[in-house]
Amino acid sequence: MLAFVSTGTCSINANQAGNSTTLAAPQVTVSFTVAAVAAGAPTIGAAAMASVTSATVAFTAPTSNGGATITSYTATSTPGSVTATLNQSGSGTFTVTGLTTGTTYTFTVTATNVVGASAASGASGSVTPQVYALGGTGPGGGLIFLISGGTTYEMAPKTWSGAGTPDATATWCDGLTDVSAATGMDVGTGAANTAAMAASSACSSNAAAAVLAYAPSGSSAGEWFLPSRVEMNAMCNYSRNPTTPAAPSVSCAGTVQNSTFAAGTYGFPNGTFWTSSQANPSAAWNPGFSDGVGYNQDKNVALQIRPIRAF
Repeated sequence: MLAFVSTGTCSINANQAGNSTTLAAPQVTVSFTVAAVAAGAPTIGAAAMASVTSATVAFTAPTSNGGATITSYTATSTPGSVTATLNQSGSGTFTVTGLTTGTTYTFTVTATNVVGASAASGASGSVTPQVYALGGTGPGGGLIFLISGGTTYEMAPKTWSGAGTPDATATWCDGLTDVSAATGMDVGTGAANTAAMAASSACSSNAAAAVLAYAPSGSSAGEWFLPSRVEMNAMCNYSRNPTTPAAPSVSCAGTVQNSTFAAGTYGFPNGTFWTSSQANPSAAWNPGFSDGVGYNQDKNVALQIRPIRAF
């Protein structure tokens, strides 16, 4: 029996020398082509909501490419047969757009080589794109505390670190290191600040590392970040009045945390929290939730941290 491991033209030469009981046979050559077949089915991964009309779908490349390079993958929704395509040979993640808000979807993925499309993967878990409201639950399981400029922000619960106690503590940096790219203060700058902290050798294993590693169901590592100064102020304002919080730019100083909120899953313990906003080369901003006053502290001091996520 012959086993062929690649495509192409193959020739087999056979002859028989002969002996006292068997006549000699001249060499015979048989040539044939081993053709490619469709690739194996990809393995489906996690599906998650990305926006009110889109979802992400992860997949793993099949173990067999069918003897020809895989050139693309296609994700298809059920219902609706909404598709997305990635032109690549390996594993990856789709963003499927054009979904209908409020409809529950599952997804399958196929791989395409020169022969055509493979069999479909198994179906993903279900995803329901939806409109989010202040006080609701975000796709990462957090509390929605701010909707600004078309972007929605959710905060992690106070037990996010898994320690069973409110909010982990960490230093902003190992030393008093200047991270000049982490000076954003406004809403929308926290993620970039955190990335800059993580890129600094002196700060990469500190507060930024802790929040970037956070990956509850519905989100992935790297999606959560330390809030900027104004994003943290928005969290503070929400904790004071969850029904109608003041605008992010309105100072939280001099206000008191809502007692029901404080006692709940997302309430802030007394003490100060790191933001991702550098105040000066040796210090960063850290508001106190007991009085709402903003402070700046040397970066090598361990303070409480609370991740947020934008979508």
